[in-house]
Amino acid sequence: MPVCAYVEMTDGLQPRGPAWEQFAQAIGKCRPDILLMNEMPFGQWLARKNDFVVEDAQQSVEIHEAGTAALAALNIPAVITSRPMLLADRLANEAIVIENGEFAPCIRRPTFRRSLVGPRCPGSVEAMGASTSRIFAC
Repeated sequence: MPVCAYVEMTDGLQPRGPAWEQFAQAIGKCRPDILLMNEMPFGQWLARKNDFVVEDAQQSVEIHEAGTAALAALNIPAVITSRPMLLADRLANEAIVIENGEFAPCIRRPTFRRSLVGPRCPGSVEAMGASTSRIFAC
């Protein structure tokens, strides 16, 4: 039976360093067939800011590029995540799937909404970024 892992990472996750290494080790022990990450898991959660700042948006795009490469390096058969795409004066949230190291877009939507919709189950976080990292296996 396939193993699925759902992860809610803390705001500010970097795709390198001690927190990333701890995550990579924990997910390696779980050995999921599918990994589902929370919405735009790397760097700061920009949706909580009132103003669009192009430098912050570009930084978010760059950290997610490094983050998707780090996710691909975990060698999980399928990773579902999202990343920001800079489109003129706003960011679009692009859902992607990483299958065997290859990236493919799923959906894209503007990130002007201020809420993160998470699973409706006990212990889920539906807020502007998670306050603690969690791994749920199913």
